[in-house]
Amino acid sequence: GDADAVCREIAAAAHAFKLVARSGVHPRRVVFDQPLSAVRLAVLRQQLAVAQQAGLLTALHEIWEPQPDDPSSAIARLLGELRSPRTLAWIEGVTSVAVDECQASAVPRFRYGHYVDPPSDRLIKFGKRRRIAFVLFCSYDPSLLGGGHLVLLRPDGETAVSIEPRVNRLALLDVDRIHRHRVPEITVEGGERLAIPGFFCVTPQGA
Repeated sequence: GDADAVCREIAAAAHAFKLVARSGVHPRRVVFDQPLSAVRLAVLRQQLAVAQQAGLLTALHEIWEPQPDDPSSAIARLLGELRSPRTLAWIEGVTSVAVDECQASAVPRFRYGHYVDPPSDRLIKFGKRRRIAFVLFCSYDPSLLGGGHLVLLRPDGETAVSIEPRVNRLALLDVDRIHRHRVPEITVEGGERLAIPGFFCVTPQGA
């Protein structure tokens, strides 16, 4: 029931998603508040392709940031549950890592031509060190043929495992062991992949 409510809320927010592009050694996010014309989108894709050829990390997808304090929102309730002491304790029980915070606030949407190059998930942000990355999938589209999968990478850059998006599937990643992942480009017209990603964090020693 909760999963269905989350999916319905995401579907209802279809026009609230904004295009996001990233590029750089440590990719910075650029959010486009208005939809791009076909010409501007083609130019953006060309710029990202040039950046890739130069060895930079890039990404292109859409994002929606729901209101976090809306009591009527199924997603707000889900995000609150992810941050709750009960969930933090469950993560510790599953992973043996004593996490003390969950960082998650947005819903990415991947459609035709969208992808993410493999950045490193190792980062200290807002005074917390990312320790367990997660992705909670909110859609299933068997037509994607591997596009939109969560692909975890070995240190040599080869694929360690490819995780197919399935509704309500939760993927957990110990970033001290495998800290790079990518989302292969969706090459199917009309394909879509929805998920809620985030990080369970720890307080760095000496903080």
